[in-house]
Amino acid sequence: ISYMGMNDKHYDIVLKLLRESLVEAGVTKSDVDEAIDIAESVRHDVLCKGVEEEKPSLYVRVGGLVVLNAAVENLYDKMLSDRRMRPFFDSVNMTNLKHHQLEYLTFAFGGPNNYTGASMRKVHERLVKEGGLNDTHFDILIEMMAEGLVELGVGDEEVEEVTNIMNSMRNEVLSKDLTINGRRVSLPKSLYEKLGGESAIDAVVDLFYKKVLADSMLKDFFNATNMQRQRKMQKAFLTYALGGSSTYSGRSMREAHRESVRKGLNETHFNRVAELLVESLKELKVPMPYIEEVVEKVGGLKDDVLCTGEGLE
Repeated sequence: ISYMGMNDKHYDIVLKLLRESLVEAGVTKSDVDEAIDIAESVRHDVLCKGVEEEKPSLYVRVGGLVVLNAAVENLYDKMLSDRRMRPFFDSVNMTNLKHHQLEYLTFAFGGPNNYTGASMRKVHERLVKEGGLNDTHFDILIEMMAEGLVELGVGDEEVEEVTNIMNSMRNEVLSKDLTINGRRVSLPKSLYEKLGGESAIDAVVDLFYKKVLADSMLKDFFNATNMQRQRKMQKAFLTYALGGSSTYSGRSMREAHRESVRKGLNETHFNRVAELLVESLKELKVPMPYIEEVVEKVGGLKDDVLCTGEGLE
Protein backbone atom coordinates (compact mmCIF):
# COMPACT_ATOMS: atom_id res chain seq x y z
CA ILE A 1 0.00 0.00 0.00
CA SER A 2 2.80 2.42 0.85
CA TYR A 3 4.41 1.56 -2.50
CA MET A 4 1.18 2.68 -4.24
CA GLY A 5 1.18 5.91 -2.22
CA MET A 6 -1.81 5.46 0.12
CA ASN A 7 -1.49 7.76 3.11
CA ASP A 8 -3.47 9.46 5.92
CA LYS A 9 -5.22 11.80 3.51
CA HIS A 10 -6.61 8.86 1.55
CA TYR A 11 -7.58 7.09 4.76
CA ASP A 12 -9.50 10.14 5.96
CA ILE A 13 -11.46 10.08 2.69
CA VAL A 14 -12.24 6.39 3.24
CA LEU A 15 -13.58 7.13 6.74
CA LYS A 16 -15.68 10.02 5.42
CA LEU A 17 -17.23 7.83 2.71
CA LEU A 18 -17.80 5.04 5.21
CA ARG A 19 -19.63 7.44 7.57
CA GLU A 20 -21.81 8.78 4.73
CA SER A 21 -22.67 5.25 3.58
CA LEU A 22 -23.69 4.14 7.07
CA VAL A 23 -25.82 7.23 7.62
CA GLU A 24 -27.56 6.75 4.25
CA ALA A 25 -28.24 3.13 5.23
CA GLY A 26 -30.11 4.32 8.32
CA VAL A 27 -27.57 3.24 10.92
CA THR A 28 -27.94 5.04 14.25
CA LYS A 29 -25.45 7.77 15.15
CA SER A 30 -24.02 5.80 18.06
CA ASP A 31 -23.37 2.75 15.84
CA VAL A 32 -21.87 4.93 13.12
CA ASP A 33 -19.52 6.52 15.65
CA GLU A 34 -18.54 3.08 16.94
CA ALA A 35 -17.83 1.81 13.41
CA ILE A 36 -15.67 4.85 12.67
CA ASP A 37 -13.78 4.37 15.94
CA ILE A 38 -13.04 0.77 15.00
CA ALA A 39 -11.87 1.80 11.53
CA GLU A 40 -9.73 4.52 13.06
CA SER A 41 -8.12 2.00 15.43
CA VAL A 42 -6.64 0.02 12.52
CA ARG A 43 -5.30 3.07 10.63
CA HIS A 44 -1.75 2.35 11.79
CA ASP A 45 -1.82 -1.23 10.50
CA VAL A 46 -3.62 -0.44 7.24
CA LEU A 47 -1.06 2.22 6.35
CA CYS A 48 1.83 -0.03 7.47
CA LYS A 49 3.13 2.69 9.76
CA GLY A 50 6.35 1.77 11.49
CA VAL A 51 6.86 -1.18 9.16
CA GLU A 52 9.66 -1.14 6.62
CA GLU A 53 8.02 -2.53 3.51
CA GLU A 54 10.00 -4.98 1.43
CA LYS A 55 11.14 -3.37 -1.79
CA PRO A 56 9.28 -4.77 -4.80
CA SER A 57 11.30 -6.83 -7.25
CA LEU A 58 12.96 -5.14 -10.20
CA TYR A 59 10.48 -6.98 -12.40
CA VAL A 60 7.60 -5.16 -10.67
CA ARG A 61 9.38 -1.79 -10.60
CA VAL A 62 10.13 -1.71 -14.33
CA GLY A 63 6.47 -2.35 -15.06
CA GLY A 64 6.05 -6.12 -15.12
CA LEU A 65 5.32 -8.29 -18.13
CA VAL A 66 3.83 -5.53 -20.31
CA VAL A 67 6.85 -3.24 -20.11
CA LEU A 68 9.39 -6.06 -20.24
CA ASN A 69 7.74 -7.52 -23.34
CA ALA A 70 7.85 -4.08 -24.99
CA ALA A 71 11.50 -3.72 -23.94
CA VAL A 72 12.42 -7.03 -25.58
CA GLU A 73 10.62 -6.07 -28.80
CA ASN A 74 12.35 -2.69 -28.74
CA LEU A 75 15.76 -4.28 -28.09
CA TYR A 76 15.57 -6.65 -31.03
CA ASP A 77 14.23 -3.94 -33.34
CA LYS A 78 17.33 -1.91 -32.50
CA MET A 79 19.74 -4.84 -32.92
CA LEU A 80 18.25 -5.96 -36.24
CA SER A 81 18.62 -2.40 -37.53
CA ASP A 82 22.27 -2.19 -36.51
CA ARG A 83 24.84 -3.49 -39.00
CA ARG A 84 27.16 -4.52 -36.13
CA MET A 85 24.55 -6.71 -34.44
CA ARG A 86 22.34 -7.91 -37.29
CA PRO A 87 24.65 -10.74 -38.52
CA PHE A 88 24.25 -12.60 -35.20
CA PHE A 89 20.58 -13.17 -36.01
CA ASP A 90 20.86 -14.64 -39.50
CA SER A 91 18.64 -17.75 -39.79
CA VAL A 92 17.36 -17.26 -36.22
CA ASN A 93 13.71 -17.83 -35.36
CA MET A 94 13.08 -14.42 -33.85
CA THR A 95 9.73 -15.36 -32.32
CA ASN A 96 11.32 -18.15 -30.29
CA LEU A 97 14.32 -16.01 -29.41
CA LYS A 98 12.16 -13.17 -28.09
CA HIS A 99 10.08 -15.64 -26.09
CA HIS A 100 13.15 -17.15 -24.40
CA GLN A 101 14.67 -13.72 -23.82
CA LEU A 102 11.48 -12.52 -22.15
CA GLU A 103 11.39 -15.62 -19.92
CA TYR A 104 15.04 -15.21 -18.94
CA LEU A 105 14.81 -11.49 -18.15
CA THR A 106 11.61 -12.07 -16.18
CA PHE A 107 13.52 -14.62 -14.08
CA ALA A 108 16.68 -12.47 -13.81
CA PHE A 109 14.72 -9.42 -12.65
CA GLY A 110 12.87 -11.31 -9.91
CA GLY A 111 9.61 -12.16 -11.68
CA PRO A 112 7.96 -15.59 -12.11
CA ASN A 113 10.61 -18.28 -12.64
CA ASN A 114 9.52 -19.88 -15.92
CA TYR A 115 12.90 -20.01 -17.67
CA THR A 116 13.72 -23.55 -18.81
CA GLY A 117 16.45 -22.78 -21.33
CA ALA A 118 20.15 -23.56 -21.26
CA SER A 119 22.82 -21.55 -19.43
CA MET A 120 23.94 -18.22 -20.90
CA ARG A 121 27.36 -19.71 -21.68
CA LYS A 122 25.88 -22.60 -23.63
CA VAL A 123 23.40 -20.41 -25.52
CA HIS A 124 26.09 -17.98 -26.71
CA GLU A 125 29.08 -20.29 -27.06
CA ARG A 126 28.77 -20.73 -30.85
CA LEU A 127 28.34 -16.98 -31.38
CA VAL A 128 31.54 -16.34 -29.43
CA LYS A 129 33.60 -19.04 -31.19
CA GLU A 130 32.25 -18.71 -34.73
CA GLY A 131 30.66 -15.29 -34.89
CA GLY A 132 33.16 -13.24 -32.92
CA LEU A 133 30.73 -12.03 -30.24
CA ASN A 134 32.78 -9.85 -27.89
CA ASP A 135 32.76 -7.02 -25.33
CA THR A 136 32.00 -4.38 -27.95
CA HIS A 137 28.83 -6.18 -28.97
CA PHE A 138 27.90 -6.72 -25.33
CA ASP A 139 28.32 -2.99 -24.62
CA ILE A 140 26.06 -2.21 -27.58
CA LEU A 141 23.46 -4.65 -26.24
CA ILE A 142 23.42 -3.00 -22.81
CA GLU A 143 23.28 0.48 -24.33
CA MET A 144 20.33 -0.49 -26.52
CA MET A 145 18.50 -2.10 -23.61
CA ALA A 146 19.00 1.02 -21.46
CA GLU A 147 17.81 3.30 -24.27
CA GLY A 148 14.72 1.18 -24.77
CA LEU A 149 13.81 1.22 -21.09
CA VAL A 150 14.18 5.00 -20.93
CA GLU A 151 11.95 5.32 -23.99
CA LEU A 152 9.36 3.24 -22.15
CA GLY A 153 9.44 5.56 -19.16
CA VAL A 154 11.38 3.32 -16.75
CA GLY A 155 13.10 5.27 -13.96
CA ASP A 156 16.84 5.95 -13.82
CA GLU A 157 17.35 3.80 -10.71
CA GLU A 158 15.69 0.78 -12.34
CA VAL A 159 17.59 1.28 -15.63
CA GLU A 160 20.87 1.34 -13.72
CA GLU A 161 19.91 -1.83 -11.85
CA VAL A 162 19.04 -3.56 -15.13
CA THR A 163 22.40 -2.63 -16.67
CA ASN A 164 24.23 -3.86 -13.55
CA ILE A 165 22.46 -7.21 -13.74
CA MET A 166 23.23 -7.55 -17.43
CA ASN A 167 26.87 -6.63 -16.82
CA SER A 168 27.08 -9.36 -14.19
CA MET A 169 26.32 -11.87 -16.97
CA ARG A 170 29.12 -10.63 -19.25
CA ASN A 171 31.75 -13.28 -18.47
CA GLU A 172 29.20 -16.08 -18.72
CA VAL A 173 27.72 -14.85 -22.03
CA LEU A 174 31.14 -14.26 -23.59
CA SER A 175 32.73 -17.46 -22.18
CA LYS A 176 35.48 -15.26 -20.79
CA ASP A 177 38.32 -15.91 -18.40
CA LEU A 178 38.63 -13.84 -15.25
CA THR A 179 41.57 -11.53 -14.53
CA ILE A 180 42.62 -11.62 -10.88
CA ASN A 181 45.61 -9.51 -9.78
CA GLY A 182 46.72 -9.29 -13.39
CA ARG A 183 46.61 -13.05 -13.96
CA ARG A 184 44.16 -14.73 -16.31
CA VAL A 185 42.22 -17.45 -14.53
CA SER A 186 39.84 -19.75 -16.35
CA LEU A 187 36.29 -19.71 -15.07
CA PRO A 188 35.63 -23.03 -13.33
CA LYS A 189 33.56 -25.50 -15.28
CA SER A 190 30.29 -26.59 -13.79
CA LEU A 191 30.01 -30.20 -12.67
CA TYR A 192 27.58 -30.64 -15.56
CA GLU A 193 30.37 -29.67 -17.99
CA LYS A 194 32.95 -31.81 -16.19
CA LEU A 195 30.76 -34.89 -16.58
CA GLY A 196 30.37 -34.31 -20.30
CA GLY A 197 27.21 -32.25 -20.68
CA GLU A 198 23.87 -33.34 -22.08
CA SER A 199 24.96 -36.63 -23.64
CA ALA A 200 26.64 -37.74 -20.41
CA ILE A 201 23.59 -36.89 -18.28
CA ASP A 202 21.36 -38.79 -20.70
CA ALA A 203 23.59 -41.88 -20.45
CA VAL A 204 23.81 -41.70 -16.65
CA VAL A 205 20.05 -41.37 -16.16
CA ASP A 206 19.22 -44.17 -18.60
CA LEU A 207 21.67 -46.60 -16.99
CA PHE A 208 20.64 -45.52 -13.49
CA TYR A 209 16.94 -46.26 -14.05
CA LYS A 210 17.78 -49.58 -15.69
CA LYS A 211 19.42 -50.53 -12.40
CA VAL A 212 16.63 -49.06 -10.24
CA LEU A 213 13.89 -50.97 -12.07
CA ALA A 214 15.84 -54.20 -11.60
CA ASP A 215 16.43 -53.60 -7.90
CA SER A 216 14.10 -55.52 -5.56
CA MET A 217 14.27 -52.80 -2.90
CA LEU A 218 13.34 -49.92 -5.21
CA LYS A 219 11.36 -51.13 -8.22
CA ASP A 220 7.94 -51.16 -6.52
CA PHE A 221 8.06 -47.41 -6.04
CA PHE A 222 7.83 -47.05 -9.83
CA ASN A 223 4.97 -49.46 -10.57
CA ALA A 224 2.59 -46.69 -11.67
CA THR A 225 5.22 -44.32 -13.03
CA ASN A 226 5.52 -43.13 -16.62
CA MET A 227 9.20 -43.90 -16.95
CA GLN A 228 9.69 -41.93 -20.15
CA ARG A 229 8.48 -38.80 -18.38
CA GLN A 230 10.41 -39.75 -15.22
CA ARG A 231 13.68 -39.99 -17.14
CA LYS A 232 13.02 -36.66 -18.84
CA MET A 233 12.32 -34.91 -15.54
CA GLN A 234 15.34 -36.49 -13.86
CA LYS A 235 17.60 -35.34 -16.70
CA ALA A 236 16.20 -31.81 -16.37
CA PHE A 237 16.73 -31.80 -12.62
CA LEU A 238 20.30 -33.13 -12.78
CA THR A 239 21.14 -30.60 -15.50
CA TYR A 240 19.98 -27.86 -13.12
CA ALA A 241 21.49 -29.34 -9.94
CA LEU A 242 24.89 -29.88 -11.57
CA GLY A 243 25.10 -26.38 -13.03
CA GLY A 244 24.01 -26.92 -16.63
CA SER A 245 20.94 -24.69 -16.43
CA SER A 246 20.02 -21.71 -14.30
CA THR A 247 16.48 -22.91 -13.61
CA TYR A 248 14.38 -26.00 -13.03
CA SER A 249 10.64 -25.89 -13.73
CA GLY A 250 9.67 -29.26 -12.27
CA ARG A 251 8.25 -30.04 -8.85
CA SER A 252 10.32 -29.58 -5.71
CA MET A 253 12.03 -32.63 -4.25
CA ARG A 254 9.55 -32.75 -1.37
CA GLU A 255 6.55 -32.51 -3.65
CA ALA A 256 7.92 -35.10 -6.04
CA HIS A 257 8.65 -37.67 -3.31
CA ARG A 258 5.91 -37.04 -0.75
CA GLU A 259 3.70 -39.88 -1.97
CA SER A 260 6.63 -42.30 -2.02
CA VAL A 261 7.46 -41.36 1.58
CA ARG A 262 3.87 -42.14 2.54
CA LYS A 263 4.39 -45.55 0.94
CA GLY A 264 7.50 -46.18 3.02
CA LEU A 265 10.42 -44.49 1.27
CA ASN A 266 13.13 -44.07 3.90
CA GLU A 267 16.84 -43.52 4.44
CA THR A 268 17.69 -47.12 3.47
CA HIS A 269 16.08 -46.60 0.07
CA PHE A 270 17.80 -43.23 -0.32
CA ASN A 271 21.19 -44.80 0.35
CA ARG A 272 20.46 -47.58 -2.14
CA VAL A 273 19.58 -44.98 -4.79
CA ALA A 274 22.91 -43.26 -4.12
CA GLU A 275 24.74 -46.58 -4.46
CA LEU A 276 23.15 -47.27 -7.85
CA LEU A 277 23.95 -43.77 -9.04
CA VAL A 278 27.60 -44.26 -8.10
CA GLU A 279 27.62 -47.65 -9.87
CA SER A 280 26.24 -46.00 -12.99
CA LEU A 281 28.82 -43.23 -12.94
CA LYS A 282 31.65 -45.73 -12.46
CA GLU A 283 30.47 -47.92 -15.34
CA LEU A 284 30.46 -44.85 -17.56
CA LYS A 285 34.10 -44.18 -16.57
CA VAL A 286 33.44 -40.92 -14.73
CA PRO A 287 36.55 -39.89 -12.72
CA MET A 288 36.24 -40.53 -8.99
CA PRO A 289 36.66 -36.86 -7.94
CA TYR A 290 33.61 -35.98 -10.04
CA ILE A 291 31.65 -38.89 -8.62
CA GLU A 292 32.42 -37.61 -5.13
CA GLU A 293 31.08 -34.17 -6.12
CA VAL A 294 27.87 -35.75 -7.41
CA VAL A 295 27.46 -37.78 -4.22
CA GLU A 296 27.92 -34.64 -2.12
CA LYS A 297 25.19 -32.82 -4.06
CA VAL A 298 22.82 -35.79 -3.91
CA GLY A 299 23.46 -36.23 -0.19
CA GLY A 300 22.43 -32.65 0.38
CA LEU A 301 18.96 -33.49 -0.94
CA LYS A 302 18.23 -36.23 1.59
CA ASP A 303 16.04 -34.19 3.95
CA ASP A 304 13.93 -32.85 1.10
CA VAL A 305 13.58 -36.21 -0.67
CA LEU A 306 12.53 -37.91 2.58
CA CYS A 307 10.30 -34.96 3.58
CA THR A 308 12.10 -34.73 6.92
CA GLY A 309 10.14 -32.80 9.51
CA GLU A 310 6.75 -33.20 7.84
CA GLY A 311 5.59 -36.13 10.00
CA LEU A 312 4.11 -38.06 7.07
CA GLU A 313 2.49 -41.39 7.84
